[in-house]
Amino acid sequence: MRTELIDRTRTALGQAGYALSEPSALRSASFDLVARRSDQVLLVKVFSNVDSLGEAVARELRVLCGLLRAAPLLVGERASAGPLEDSVVYVRHGVPLVTPGTLEQFVLEGVPPLVYAAPGGFYVNLDGPRLRDLRAERNLSLGQLAEAAGVSRRAIAMYEEGMGALVDVAERLEQFLEEALVQPVALFQPPRESEPPQYDPAAPREALERAVLQHLQALGYRVVPTGRSPFNAVSQEQRRDELILTGVGEMDADLGERAKALRSIGSIVEREVVVFVRDRKQREHVEGAALITQGELERMDETADVLDLIRRRARAGEG
Repeated sequence: MRTELIDRTRTALGQAGYALSEPSALRSASFDLVARRSDQVLLVKVFSNVDSLGEAVARELRVLCGLLRAAPLLVGERASAGPLEDSVVYVRHGVPLVTPGTLEQFVLEGVPPLVYAAPGGFYVNLDGPRLRDLRAERNLSLGQLAEAAGVSRRAIAMYEEGMGALVDVAERLEQFLEEALVQPVALFQPPRESEPPQYDPAAPREALERAVLQHLQALGYRVVPTGRSPFNAVSQEQRRDELILTGVGEMDADLGERAKALRSIGSIVEREVVVFVRDRKQREHVEGAALITQGELERMDETADVLDLIRRRARAGEG
């Protein structure tokens, strides 16, 4: 079921003109695919049952979107309470959630969702300034609109200030005023995420990973570790706002597939990628991803040295 949902999501985004990364093989990954169209980047996580999303996964998804200037999106068909409804935007742990049908309507047909779920029922966004102008133009009081909508005067004043309204309330207001007031729910918005966590040397990590991330931090990179991504960290050279998707691993049978996935993501988000290894065995790259040994990294003195070497080896991989 989940594989089918991922395929359906990829098909919809691909038909809408998005470039797509290879799907992640990690079931607990914070995202399953990366999509880009022009300057818009999406990190998408797909669930068969959306209640399986935990706060830790959602938090990492939001952090990565903040770093990569991407919008997070969850796609799913049902929760434990039952099927999700099309044309409705739900929210789980601060991340918008839609059904595959809602996504298809939006990206393929240009039909944005109008309704969002929140405690108490289904809501819509009203054009508050338009509501205020109509009330003034028609010399209507707050009480008259409140009576027509079946709410309090205070509620009408809050709708004019931008508060969402229950669907049936919005329908009564539109019917009474004979004007369209409902506005689409915004999708594909970058999150308002707080400062991402810094690498903690005391956190349990494999020895090679700990040594690499500590040295990157000592060079001056802001190192944001990940726990559920195809890369181990995002390393940010803050003066030039350069981001490096940073993998750490051994030269084993799995490295090629991991490097391929890492390079696929890097090409979509247009960021450098690297895999740090203990011994690269004379290889400078694998599947287009630059390889750098721990020893080579520890002989570097500047953040620019790391970027320069990554770019040289990545170019050699492209050849």
